[in-house]
Amino acid sequence: MRIRRHFALFSAFAAVAVAVVACANGVVGEDDDGGLPVEEEDSGTTTPVRDSASPPQRDASSSVDAAVPDTGPIGDGGTGDGGTDGGPPPTGCTAPNTCAGAILMTDVSGDTGNDTSTQTGSTSRWLRVRVSENDSSVVGNSLEAKFTLTSPAGTNFDMRVYLAGDGSSLKCTAPDKTTNSTSGPDVTSLSWGEGLVSNGSNDDRTVTIEVFNVSGTCVTGQNWTLLVEGNKS
Repeated sequence: MRIRRHFALFSAFAAVAVAVVACANGVVGEDDDGGLPVEEEDSGTTTPVRDSASPPQRDASSSVDAAVPDTGPIGDGGTGDGGTDGGPPPTGCTAPNTCAGAILMTDVSGDTGNDTSTQTGSTSRWLRVRVSENDSSVVGNSLEAKFTLTSPAGTNFDMRVYLAGDGSSLKCTAPDKTTNSTSGPDVTSLSWGEGLVSNGSNDDRTVTIEVFNVSGTCVTGQNWTLLVEGNKS
């Protein structure tokens, strides 16, 4: 009886010793009665648990869908075309047309009434006006036309006036009159045709006027004015 009791105590002590050794080595199994959970062996590598609520992170070195900072609306780098907008730019003073393409002004009579024709512009320009003969009496009456050019403030325009040699031609070289006023309007006149007696022919002529810039800047809206007066010298 005493031997059996000692054997039972030895068996219990041995079981406790085995349990202590197993716990120290980290090899403890979970029993069916809800005992300590099994502790996995540390392999030296920790694998983080991925949060299913967070989106996958893109490699910052990837060039696909790279984030571009918002710098605001894209402008043209300045105001207006290439710089500060200071109003309409100056236009060139060179005539945009030629003698052959001269602007046709309204006709005036050179020997009756008091017809007038007016044209304006801001650059050099070629113009032409038809001066007609309307007096058919036997008494000679020459044809006359007066030309008055008024320049805008700060700019000086002069003119050359060309009288065609017949009723069907247009003269573009060797001006018959040239003005060069530096203050006030430029004024000149032409007279041709009959003397004291009628010549019995048609003295209609086309007069070409070349308005050209002498000084100052040609600016749109700052115009010269040309006035042609028929039957006046």
